[in-house]
Amino acid sequence: ADGIYGVSKIISISVKFSEPVIVTGVPYIELETGVIDRFAYFNNTGNNTNTLLFTYQVQAGDATEKLDYVGSSSLASASGIKGLTGIPANVTLVPPGEIGSIASNNNIKIETTKLIITGITTSLPNGVYSSGMTIPLQFSISRPVLLSDGQLQITLNSGAILLINQMNGNQLNADY
Repeated sequence: ADGIYGVSKIISISVKFSEPVIVTGVPYIELETGVIDRFAYFNNTGNNTNTLLFTYQVQAGDATEKLDYVGSSSLASASGIKGLTGIPANVTLVPPGEIGSIASNNNIKIETTKLIITGITTSLPNGVYSSGMTIPLQFSISRPVLLSDGQLQITLNSGAILLINQMNGNQLNADY
């Protein structure tokens, strides 16, 4: 499914053939997942049908803006994928990024790097502020984030809790 996937999340990938296929062995798809390419393995779903299901578990260090396989020959099988008549199936994939590829059909991003706060500023001048006064803070962060469930909570060394509910690119805003 479309979305942003982090470490240990499972990504399911389906491959459709023009007719039902029989699988022997463990076919796999080589994925473009950043510095180290990884593999999605056939999960035994779809044998004797025209759609095979492969799964991949995201690992630390993986990163891609739009998941796709490495190349047209990325689908491989040690033993084989054959049609019901026993003739080997065509396992050549459309080129990455083209219509019918993972990236063309889905919007899957893999992000496993930790978010880093690179700076904190305020629009107020230096000074002493009393209890009950609001200090607007702007947090600069290492990469854009998406707040999907409302608010991000940051606990300061003082024990105060800031609720981040507004975001602009690589900047989060909160009141202290």
